Amino acid sequence: MCLTVGWLAVCTSGCATQQQPAPDRPAEPTASPPAASDQVALLSERYWDVLAEQHPEWATQAGDHRFDDQLTQTGPEVQAAFAQRLELLLQDVKALQASLSDGALDVQEAITLDLLHHQLDEAVAFAALKTWTYDVDQMNGPQANLPYFFATYHPMKTLADVENAERRLRAMVTFVDQHIASLRLGLDARQTAPKVVTERVIAQLDRFAASTDATSSPFGPLLNRLPSDLGDDAKTQWTTRLSSVIVDEVMPAWERYRVFLQETYLAQARPTPGVSTMKGGAELYALLVRHHTTLPDLTPEQIHQRGLDALAQIEAEMGRIGADNGVDGGAQAYLAHLKADKANYATSREGLFSTFAGALARADEKLPEAFGRLPKLPYEVKPMDATREKDAPAAYYQPGSAEDGRPGVFVANLHRFEERPTFNSDVLAFHEAVPGHHLQFALAQELEGLPKFRREAYVTAYGEGWGLYSERLCDELGLYPTPATRMGYLGFAAWRAVRLVVDTGMHHMGWSRQQALDFMNAHTSLGKVDVENEVDRYIVIPGQALSYMTGMLHLLSLRDHVQKSLGDAYSLSAFHDAVLEVGSVPLPVLDAHVSRALKVPPHAPHAVSVVQKR
Repeated sequence: MCLTVGWLAVCTSGCATQQQPAPDRPAEPTASPPAASDQVALLSERYWDVLAEQHPEWATQAGDHRFDDQLTQTGPEVQAAFAQRLELLLQDVKALQASLSDGALDVQEAITLDLLHHQLDEAVAFAALKTWTYDVDQMNGPQANLPYFFATYHPMKTLADVENAERRLRAMVTFVDQHIASLRLGLDARQTAPKVVTERVIAQLDRFAASTDATSSPFGPLLNRLPSDLGDDAKTQWTTRLSSVIVDEVMPAWERYRVFLQETYLAQARPTPGVSTMKGGAELYALLVRHHTTLPDLTPEQIHQRGLDALAQIEAEMGRIGADNGVDGGAQAYLAHLKADKANYATSREGLFSTFAGALARADEKLPEAFGRLPKLPYEVKPMDATREKDAPAAYYQPGSAEDGRPGVFVANLHRFEERPTFNSDVLAFHEAVPGHHLQFALAQELEGLPKFRREAYVTAYGEGWGLYSERLCDELGLYPTPATRMGYLGFAAWRAVRLVVDTGMHHMGWSRQQALDFMNAHTSLGKVDVENEVDRYIVIPGQALSYMTGMLHLLSLRDHVQKSLGDAYSLSAFHDAVLEVGSVPLPVLDAHVSRALKVPPHAPHAVSVVQKR
């Protein structure tokens, strides 16, 4: 029969017409709809398919190789179709929720359905704002992400992988042309990226233009990844073939993008950094605040003040450490003292790299003291690719894949090593790798029985909140062995408090870029290059910087609540395991899970100390 249900349309057996039963036999029962748990599973699969088809490179990185011959496409028609699929899926999720009785789903299934609703609701709202029409981005734009994707993630193990790489390279031409057309729509609507961001992207594309051949191009690393068992003759042929595509098709497309930005877009780019100054920007920032904090009642004004209050606590502790070490004048006086000491800087890229590796080795030894469950997937420490390091943050974590057997990677930025204080290396490594992002990503991938979208999800308030919480946890574990490294930790905590002030300052209160730079220079231990990169990061990703301190304060409040509720029965490792066993979820969902898992009353967020005082 042909059965149409809200969450799925299925035709089986050619949709044959059902015959009437014979008069002397009872009528056959009407087919029952699938069980509620099956409906949730099918909705989850549908959602994953929608995302994977729209973002094939992301699917590849997540271990879904159905679309390895495709590249993301954009443009009005594609985006409209994507938005329609999201809207239909959201309607089906709502319909299922409305039809269910209490107890129809188990705990994890209920969380999954709530997350589907949450993510689809936001995705539909973002789609309506057409953010793809002003997507110029020096950090995560296609000119930064696609070369790295081909150098790292596109599989190159078989001949079929190589053939798919060629198809994807050719598809890049259409992608770039569609991207330019989308930005023209933004110009027509008076919605543009900021001028400072556009200038950075142009500078990146200038480096593209300096390539003299395929090997020296940003896509050159792909040529070094041909399968080892391909054979010398085949390798030579494919090197020539892929090189021709890069030189004759791909690089001219990026040159068209560079010329468009330089000659057409730059003059009309937004002169102010704050997204609220753009047409429709205030609505967008409000949505971004909700998205990145997952706390719908938190206002930009409250966040701004929360940042100022947290900063005051942190700087008081920093000033105390300075006084204990013979430097009066407060936090900034002691930071200036540390920054002026050449012993606090590496003398080579290799020297800076070794500080990260050493910190992580110490952290690995301490993890069993605070965690009952550790991930099976290993991680590696690698230097950042030269094509990305100039405009990238000081480090980042790249998730691995349990399905593909690919380890997680802590990526260290060694550019201008002589300006990066080594007393910041420990805290940065702890945040990005262990016990920070590697634990949460790798453990999430090991969760059994969860749909793939949940195992690959990333909710910034949870994810970055955990990263910052991990920095403080390492202080509790004694992993900052010197006053300088503890100042590095506190300096990073101050930096995250500053983010609350600067992000809301630029995007809600009308601050200039220079105001943001001045405030960060006055209140953080970051070097000049990192301050510039960070401010421009906040400009191009509004609201994301709010997730760190907001998430950490919420986690500390939750931990304090659990500890007070359980008393002598409280276990730090049990708390951590509960936080990490549900995957990346909005903070209110995490609250409910931890309360249920550890059998404590519901959590009411409350004020807590930002730092551990000694």
